[in-house]
Amino acid sequence: MSLFAERLLELKEVCNLNNVDIQNLTGCSNQSISKWIKENVYPKLISLIRMSDKFDCSIDFLLGLTDKMEKVRREVPLSFWERLSKQLKINNVTQYKVAKDCRFDKSNFTKWKKYSFIPDTVTVIKMAQYFGVTVEYLYGLSDI
Repeated sequence: MSLFAERLLELKEVCNLNNVDIQNLTGCSNQSISKWIKENVYPKLISLIRMSDKFDCSIDFLLGLTDKMEKVRREVPLSFWERLSKQLKINNVTQYKVAKDCRFDKSNFTKWKKYSFIPDTVTVIKMAQYFGVTVEYLYGLSDI
């Protein structure tokens, strides 16, 4: 079981919530929630934000990437592409190198920039770890 699944189960219990409550909160099916818990599948950003808000914890804590529960959000989020571009410059790396090192297709950069797509959670986790930043920072939700 993933650390995310463990945290989700623990927070559900602490808040006295069941899967129906999580379904209502996230808009996801019971089947999706079961996959999060049993199959090491991660929810999409909007579901993570809703759960993070409900449990009053950071997305990174919920995902099991940190033990710091504190949630610090920007009043006005930045775009994912703004944050990613900044990290490319700070770390002086190319899109090709990041794609290669994080094992995803370089064409994703075009989708993220041109069409404002947001990558799946696993890709963002890989990039956040690659750059040494939080998932919330890379999503543009936090400044730390």
